[in-house]
Amino acid sequence: MSDRTTPQRDSDGNTDSERVPQDVTCEAEDSRQSSRLLYLMNRVLEESLVCRSVAEVASLGLELAEELTQSSYGVVVEVDGQGRPTIIAQSSLPGTSHHGQELDSGLSKPSLQATGPWKELLSSTGPVLFEGSSIKEFLVMPSTYTVSGSVLGVSLRQSDGVFGAMVVGRRSGICDASATRNLDSFSISFTRALVHRRALDALEKREQDYRNLVDSLPDAFSITALDERLILVNKAFADMLGYRQDELIGKTVLELTDPKELDLVLSQTGQRRKGESSVYELKMLHKDGHTCIVRVSAIPARDESGSITGILTGCTDVTGYRQMEAQLQQQKRETELYASLLKHDVANDLQAVLGYLEAALMFYGDMGPATKQMVESALAAAERMGRLVKAFGSLSTTTHFDIATVLKETTADAVKVNRQLTVNLVVSPEAEKLTVAGGALLPMTFENLLRNAAQHAGDNPVVDVTLSRRRGFAEILVSDNGPGVPEDIRKTLFTRGLSSSEHGVGLYIAKQVVVACGGSIELLDGEQGRGATFRVLLPVAP
Repeated sequence: MSDRTTPQRDSDGNTDSERVPQDVTCEAEDSRQSSRLLYLMNRVLEESLVCRSVAEVASLGLELAEELTQSSYGVVVEVDGQGRPTIIAQSSLPGTSHHGQELDSGLSKPSLQATGPWKELLSSTGPVLFEGSSIKEFLVMPSTYTVSGSVLGVSLRQSDGVFGAMVVGRRSGICDASATRNLDSFSISFTRALVHRRALDALEKREQDYRNLVDSLPDAFSITALDERLILVNKAFADMLGYRQDELIGKTVLELTDPKELDLVLSQTGQRRKGESSVYELKMLHKDGHTCIVRVSAIPARDESGSITGILTGCTDVTGYRQMEAQLQQQKRETELYASLLKHDVANDLQAVLGYLEAALMFYGDMGPATKQMVESALAAAERMGRLVKAFGSLSTTTHFDIATVLKETTADAVKVNRQLTVNLVVSPEAEKLTVAGGALLPMTFENLLRNAAQHAGDNPVVDVTLSRRRGFAEILVSDNGPGVPEDIRKTLFTRGLSSSEHGVGLYIAKQVVVACGGSIELLDGEQGRGATFRVLLPVAP
């Protein structure tokens, strides 16, 4: 007899050496499932990083969950503040309707009712298994669509509560315990991916809102890193320098600054690093090459921990203002030169003229009345010029005038200079002692009005001057009997460019003097050809 033993076979025909213990087979399957679970969990985390919206992340997660649980369809919802679920991703429904047509996968994303199985799922802390006809309540599908099998759902939670849910289903069969465990574990990574994308969406929205706000600012605004590079500029900033916004991002402030002022920029950045704020002026370079003078208000930018991360600046282009200021300074120097000329050279010549006129009156007593009158008029005009020259020496001094006295002296001098002129002065009782504040040139206003009437009112000009009080103002009306002011020059009567052959610059000067005193002057409306009436209002001195 042979020593060889014949192997015993089991009912499946396997020998003892061919049989594999059942626990070994289960361990291998569990290991395979675990590896697959980890693989899909990593995929959803990695691939979600390139998704551009929450809906894309939801679609990705749903696809992987269906693969993991061997499901045939599914849906992902998000929950609003009132607990209402809204579909954000849904897979194609399998099979056909009873008409034999394949169902459209491009379904809308409607809101659902948080009742029945949805209510149960959203209130659960773990996976929930549903069977039979209740599946229809999770999905948007025709009422005639035949469903059997099961649906497995899991709520998606953050620390502040439920924000959504994922549901996957099988057309037939029941989801087993393994699928339930896998979906529960997968939902952890899926939740992280969704929360991350939602946070990015919220951040992007805040950034866009911030950019919109910054762009709406009328003044130029920028955010600069501590290495001088521009991180953000609004439209006003770009327009100020002649660039598009995208052209400026990444450029340094040093590239946009006049080379002579680079040390100033570096010094100011040093102050920001120390946490200091400042306001200063900087010469910046426009894209076309010209220089802009910019007033900069700069403060340090800080992060949540308080660390200084950059610079916030508000800018105003003051180039035009500085040019105007320079022109005004030049005009001031010229005015001071003219005043000096009047005060010295012209004043000396006037003294000589006055001396000759006074000598003529003294030594030529036998001159005729007409000649004497002309000499006296010339003397009065020279004396007026002398007072004007003297006034130029005290332009910056504010004087309080007894306005009634000023009018009496001015009207008397006007009659001396213009012998054909008749002036009627009426001072109301309440205005006898009125005092107004004004510069040394204030009397010249009324001299110009009277001379204007004498020149344009005809052969026998008559001027009526009235002084009264009108609330807190002294009101002076100057009316003549001339032809009035032509309609075509009324609007430009007080402008500087009016020809001297018409009404001259006298009215322009008169207005400037009155306005400088805080008052006003205007031509009142009247009938054409019935004379002109000017009204002057001067504030009464306290």
